[in-house]
Amino acid sequence: GVSYTGMEGVNIVGGVGSDGSDNDTQTYGVSYTVGSITGAYQITEINYAAGSSNDESGTHYGISMAVNDDFSISTGRQETDFGTAAVDEENTGYSASYTMGGMTIGYAYNEVKKAAGSATAVDIEASIVNLSFAF
Repeated sequence: GVSYTGMEGVNIVGGVGSDGSDNDTQTYGVSYTVGSITGAYQITEINYAAGSSNDESGTHYGISMAVNDDFSISTGRQETDFGTAAVDEENTGYSASYTMGGMTIGYAYNEVKKAAGSATAVDIEASIVNLSFAF
């Protein structure tokens, strides 16, 4: 992969690869940071071996903000098109964390709709609370 950081606050990345089974992956993205806010956008393509019609393409984007030295928030979204699926899978997440001294408490919520491109798939939701201590 390659990365370019020649402009202040901008990071441009790209990469290609193969898994050894004739499946190829390409991904390209950009992020921009100004002050305490970072936004990012990425496109990923997975091309499966010849004869497979299940190629995947994903679009990912998110934003984060360090509200102050102790509190951060973020949100992100991913939409994945599975080659033969009728609908796109949608993943959305939100998180926040607060640090006080050596203690951090965090919360994350994630939701998946139309898993694997199935219009009838049950939506999946998960909430995570994390407490960590540094000694």
